Formats: sequence, structure tokens, C-alpha cells
Amino acid sequence: MLHKSPSTTWKSRHPKQSSDGNSCFPIRTSELIWRHRTDLSRKQVGDAHWTIVRGQMESRGYDREAYEHKFELGTPMLKKSTSRSDISSLQARAIYLLKLEGALDTPKKVQEAGNLIRLPETLQGTGEDGDATFCQVDGRTKLEIDDWVSRQDLKFQPVFIRVKMAYKELSNESIYPTLGQDSTLPQYRPQEAHLKIGTRSLVLIQR
Repeated sequence: MLHKSPSTTWKSRHPKQSSDGNSCFPIRTSELIWRHRTDLSRKQVGDAHWTIVRGQMESRGYDREAYEHKFELGTPMLKKSTSRSDISSLQARAIYLLKLEGALDTPKKVQEAGNLIRLPETLQGTGEDGDATFCQVDGRTKLEIDDWVSRQDLKFQPVFIRVKMAYKELSNESIYPTLGQDSTLPQYRPQEAHLKIGTRSLVLIQR
């Protein structure tokens, strides 16, 4: 796999800059990189944050440093949302944790942005930046929120964490929901009792 040099990445991501914010003229990429690296007050992206968004950002041509600069500027980086009718049932059922911060810092705001009937479930988490609160949403709600953020033209990037949990295909009516199913398979495995409690907690582990 070929990796672009920092200069190549920054040229493609920041082709034109202006020192006064008014005029627009080409600026030497090396100078732009130097300014960023020597700014000790700049907002840095933590390891846990970068781990979450790395795959998505690198596919768009951002390395960590270029993303950090873009994130500091607060420039929206969301692509136009996929139509809700275009996502598959598997994508719609996917579970995500949305960090409550910025324009989406309360469950009520998430409910409104995600067009939800009821308030989303909240969870407490701990990461390298300390304690944080998350809302649990599905893939369809994530799409709604991405669309809402893009329409608001906010200088805000919501942080979603994909939860790799098998979708449960168990009957809600049977007293023995696994009857006739291979309960060793994740999709037919009974949900653990503590996961049914309204408020849960989790610890984000950096790998």
C-alpha cells in the first residue's frame, strides 16, 4: 500500500489558504504544516478519537495530522447522506454509541435530530479524555443525525462508535424463545440479563 507524504496530503486537502480569511491565494504547503506543528495551543485529536474515525477519514484522503487541522478549523466533513431508502436492513439494525457533546449534548437533542419517538437510551463511558455520556442509536437514526448535521451546516463532527453485537432474532411472545433454534449462534443466543437494564455503563478500551 502506497502512503502519501504529508505535503501531498495537505496539498489535496488544503489547496488554497488565506492569512486574513478574505483573499484566496496558494500558500506553500510546507509553511502550512509548519504553522500547525508549532502551534502549541492547537486542539489535538486523542488516540481513542482517531481510532474511531481513522478508517473513514483515511478513505477520504486525510491522515491524522490533516484531520486534526481540519477538525480544529471546525470545517464540516460529512458527505451528503445516503437516502434512507437506500440502506439495507443490516445497516439499519446496526447499533452505534453517539457521544453526547457539542450540538448533540443531550438525549433530547439527539431525539430531535434523529427524528425519534422517544428519548434514546443513555450509557456512561470512560476513555482517555475522562468520563463521557453516550446515546445508543441504530443505523437508520445515525443516518438521520448525519443528515441533520449536514443541513444545519454546523462546525461539528458527531462521534459514532459501532457496537459489534449480533442482532437478536428471538420471539418476544414465546416463553421459550430459543425453541427450535441453535442457541450457540449469536443471533439466537439469549440476551444477557444485565444488558436489559435501562441504564448501563461501559469502558472504552484502546486497542
